[in-house]
Amino acid sequence: MVTKQILLRCNSRLMATHLRKFKDNFDDDDRIKWYATYNPEPTTDMESILGVHKIEPNCIFAADWDLFVSADHVLSSWQPDKGSPPLLMTGHGGQGKTFGGGQPYGFRRSSILDITGKSKYACIFETRESDRLAVIKLVPELKNIVKTVGSWQYDEIQEKAKNRAGYRKGFGFNGKDRVIFVISSWGKDCLLNQMGGPLIEECIDLSGKYKFIFSVHPNEYKDCGDGQRVWGNELQKLRKYGILVREPEEDIAPYLVASDVVICDHSSVSQQAGLLEKRMIFPPIKPCLIWSESVTRKLIDISPTMNRPEDLDELLRFPPQRGAVDRHEIAKQINPTPGEYATRARKEVYRLLKLKG
Repeated sequence: MVTKQILLRCNSRLMATHLRKFKDNFDDDDRIKWYATYNPEPTTDMESILGVHKIEPNCIFAADWDLFVSADHVLSSWQPDKGSPPLLMTGHGGQGKTFGGGQPYGFRRSSILDITGKSKYACIFETRESDRLAVIKLVPELKNIVKTVGSWQYDEIQEKAKNRAGYRKGFGFNGKDRVIFVISSWGKDCLLNQMGGPLIEECIDLSGKYKFIFSVHPNEYKDCGDGQRVWGNELQKLRKYGILVREPEEDIAPYLVASDVVICDHSSVSQQAGLLEKRMIFPPIKPCLIWSESVTRKLIDISPTMNRPEDLDELLRFPPQRGAVDRHEIAKQINPTPGEYATRARKEVYRLLKLKG
């Protein structure tokens, strides 16, 4: 029997979760042997999350690999040669963010093209065909590289949405509770770094009227030693007010399913909320931070803007039916191939490995 060796190249706990979900699609195929390389995180058992044996970085090229797989640009400085194994990028959320210049984060030319102008990747997964076509217009070199496979996240959250009542009961919410989920990305432009202190105080003041949940990106749990607030630590103080705090190691899907309104910034999680047709509120977001062709841009355009935290109560009083038609139409665009991720992902991996499906 032919055996293929795949190395998962991981740079964080968040990416480990995505790579594990990808790998799980092949657990019934004993032709594939899995390994991983990663930098340890002090509070995270990375090997347990990934579920595969670790290869130390200095030992990588002592083995013959058939495929490298990453969920982020962990090899942005890598220049492949003729002897390098093919590299697959699975991605880790719907395309939405940019860092200026109009290119979505996942498709920055500096990260995906080598010094000769060719793609470093043999294959890049994309969620939607519409996004694949838009990306190819921006980076024509990726015409035969980007493949539309759908999204395990979207397939999973749509399935979990069937258990909304169970999740709400598990979190201690009753049928009359209005649950507001506040989600922040990371960096200087994220929701909490824009209006964190005043927004938190406003939510505390309103906690007798609404039920709140807070969540922040894992990067905001790190003390960078620059004197900035460590929001992951700050949020723990909310628990004494009966406000739930979702920790990075927890699945975000049950919290999204249980919520009624989502307050979010340019995080890709906004697209999961959009898929569930949640009413959404956004802070002011610089246009240069959002890819103009993205679903995130569409969600922002149909949603109210919270210019000041003190406006929150008024914004939460808008009628539930407002914008429902627009939300439904956008939701249909977010996961146009429901339930197809596993099959499509396997097809592309077998193609790269030259294995029969």
